[in-house]
Amino acid sequence: MEQSGGISIISPPSITDNNAANNKVKSNGSSNGGGGGLAASTASRLMNAKEKLRVPWCKNDDGSAVEWLKKGVAEMIGTAIIVFLGCLGCVGSLGTAPTHLQICLSFGFAVMIAIVCTAHISGAHLNPAVTVGTIVCGYTSLASAAVYIISQMAGGVLGYALLKIITPQNHLHGGDPNTAAGFCATLLHPRVSILQGFFSEVIATGILVFMVCSISDSRNSRNTDSVAIKVGLAVAVLCFGFVPYTGCSMNPARSFGPALINNLWTDHWLFWFGPMVGALLSSLLYKSLFMPNLKEQRTITPENGV
Repeated sequence: MEQSGGISIISPPSITDNNAANNKVKSNGSSNGGGGGLAASTASRLMNAKEKLRVPWCKNDDGSAVEWLKKGVAEMIGTAIIVFLGCLGCVGSLGTAPTHLQICLSFGFAVMIAIVCTAHISGAHLNPAVTVGTIVCGYTSLASAAVYIISQMAGGVLGYALLKIITPQNHLHGGDPNTAAGFCATLLHPRVSILQGFFSEVIATGILVFMVCSISDSRNSRNTDSVAIKVGLAVAVLCFGFVPYTGCSMNPARSFGPALINNLWTDHWLFWFGPMVGALLSSLLYKSLFMPNLKEQRTITPENGV
């Protein structure tokens, strides 16, 4: 079964075993005059184990239907949490518009909660753009990605629908009752051009997915403590900067729910193409520049580490 790539990739099981193997080989090598044969054999096994962290794009996953269902449901629930709690923080209270800080922190902490809830089940992609990035980096197969993205879209709709159900209509706005029809929908600012909005989404999503690629890298496994907090704060910081431009979607599923329920499709393509292009560019950049290829892995020895 493939390794689930995503926001909260924790140290893959093989990495711990690799470190133990390194220590064992070093010990044997010093007591047996170098132990060249054993070292070469162990290095080969380490390289093979590391290569298994990648999965082919078109792969017949050996996971059962139940496992696929669990991951899909986890992605749906996690995405619903993001949309529900994030948009809940945008609800106007007694006619007072929520502050920019409140909106940004609401989405950041919503992402943090969703990651904690689903990381151990599905890897906590919670975003079609993140799933695309993990495909490029080799952590997710196309078949798994299809299940994830469909589940994420359903989660976006579910989260926004729950918000509409529990919130009185006269409070379902950001302080201005005239905005109720498009509440929490990601919209291009009137003073921002289509091209500027597109590149805003590309850059914001690119930064987020680049961070995800770094977290998912097995070489970074020792630095993944409190990943949920780190990613949540990163989302909040990106929102601080990009919300005035486009609403800072970075997540097609987050934009899809409000657009579908409110039947508001103005510039909606922007919130698909922008994040997807950003995810593709940043993941390709990370993979081509920073991820070790097979040739480099063959030069790995127990003496110089994994």
